[in-house]
Amino acid sequence: GNVQLSRVETERLLMELVEKELLARSKKGQYDGKFSAVGHFFGYEGRCSLPSNFDCAYCTALGHCAVALIGLGFTAMMATVRNPWDPVTQWRAGGAPITWMMGMERRKGKSRPVVKKTMVDIHGPAFLEFSSKRERWKLFDRYRNPGPIQFSPPSLSETINTTLNLERQEGKDAAPEPASTTS
Repeated sequence: GNVQLSRVETERLLMELVEKELLARSKKGQYDGKFSAVGHFFGYEGRCSLPSNFDCAYCTALGHCAVALIGLGFTAMMATVRNPWDPVTQWRAGGAPITWMMGMERRKGKSRPVVKKTMVDIHGPAFLEFSSKRERWKLFDRYRNPGPIQFSPPSLSETINTTLNLERQEGKDAAPEPASTTS
C-alpha cells in the first residue's frame, strides 16, 4: 500500500534521530550538553512548497474577513472570498454559516451533524484535465516548478492554480454567496 505521509510523525522522528546522534557523540566525548526537545507537528507544512503571492493574498484576505466577522458579532461563520481569480481589488469577502457545510449522518445509531464529504467530481473540469494527461504522466515528468515564486514577480507567483482556473472557465464560484450584514 501507500505510505500515509500525514501519519508520519516527522517531528518525533527528527527528535529521536537528534537524540540518538547526540548520545553517540556523548559516548565519544564530543558532546556534553543536555537535549530536551519539544515537538511540533509539521504535517503538510513540512512537505509543501513556499506559498505563492496568490496564496499569501488569499489567506490574508480570509484572515481580514474573519476578523471583520468577529468584530461584527457573527459567530459560527466561515470566512469566504468570492471571485479569487479576479484581481485582489475585485475580490468579495463575506461569511458563510458553517451549517451550510453540514449534513446529518447516522453515527452509532443517532443522527449527528457532520461536515459533508466532498467527493471528486469525475465529470468536472479538474478531473477531466487530469484524466487527459494521466497516461503521459506515467511515463514522463510533467510539472511546474517555478522556484522561489513568492520572491520573484513577475512570474508564476501571480498566477492562480490550475483547478481554480478550470472552475472559473466553467463558471463555478469558489465560495457560497456571502451572508448579508444587514437585517
